[in-house]
Amino acid sequence: MKNKILITGGAGYIGSKLASRLISDGHGVIVIDDLSTGKKTNLHPKVKLYKTSILSEEILSILKKEKPDLIFHLAASKDVSQSVVNPVEFAKINILGSLNIIDAAYKAGVRKIVFTSTAGVYGDSSNGVAQKESDMLNPSSPYAWTKLAVEEYLIYMNKNYGMENIILRFANVYGPGGVSEYKSVVNIFVDRLLKNQEIIIHGDGKQTRDYIYIDDLVDLCISFIKTDLTIIKKQPVFNVSTGTEISVTALLKTISEIAKVKPQIQIKINTFYGQRSSLLDTERTKRILKWHSRTSLRTGIKKMIKAIKEK
Repeated sequence: MKNKILITGGAGYIGSKLASRLISDGHGVIVIDDLSTGKKTNLHPKVKLYKTSILSEEILSILKKEKPDLIFHLAASKDVSQSVVNPVEFAKINILGSLNIIDAAYKAGVRKIVFTSTAGVYGDSSNGVAQKESDMLNPSSPYAWTKLAVEEYLIYMNKNYGMENIILRFANVYGPGGVSEYKSVVNIFVDRLLKNQEIIIHGDGKQTRDYIYIDDLVDLCISFIKTDLTIIKKQPVFNVSTGTEISVTALLKTISEIAKVKPQIQIKINTFYGQRSSLLDTERTKRILKWHSRTSLRTGIKKMIKAIKEK
């Protein structure tokens, strides 16, 4: 076993993909997940699972027992619309749960946490100008606010307590699998289109998003095992995306063309929450982490459709 890695939310879409790759690379993997959205069936058989909440008092004892070399903190409530309806519950899970993980990690002697944040902390991009890590932040939802609060605490721990935490601001993640528990609009559109089910567009469809293919994201996460985090801990925030935006309407058109299926569409103008536009600048990530996305949106969609048809 090369390293021992702990993943919170490891039974979810991103976490389970990351866990499988880590195990195939020879690492030991521990997962903390309450299985409220993730599924045990997603997990590689070699994963050690602790079925518990990130709010649990037993987190400290788990970390002291397992002594992981690195934590990937992915666990969170993610539904943006629900964060608007119930911001207090979101704050409890996403902020207090995260502080519980960070505090336990420090007390257990774990100094490295890779935290998955969101492009939503920026608010809307302007006139096609990509958003940089140094830009002023204007979170687009209570969900995004919870992520920013955790970012600030991780940076505080880096500055004052010698931790080496890293923050990844993701664009929308998509890829094969995970349709039921991971609500990427790409995954939903592909799934419903191939099943000849009605597709709902929330808002006018002109809102834009930047996307990142799951395998490219996992590649970046894996790289942190070998990265000297002491070098980058003073400026630990990195954007993760393709650096290309596309509207929801254009996305659906692209998927329809590739799948050769005409969509049945229902538009719900008043049910859209979050950013109107999102486009991330990845130059800093390319320069410092030597990483860039390798999968274009069209290629990623083709891979998804092929994977579903071959099931």
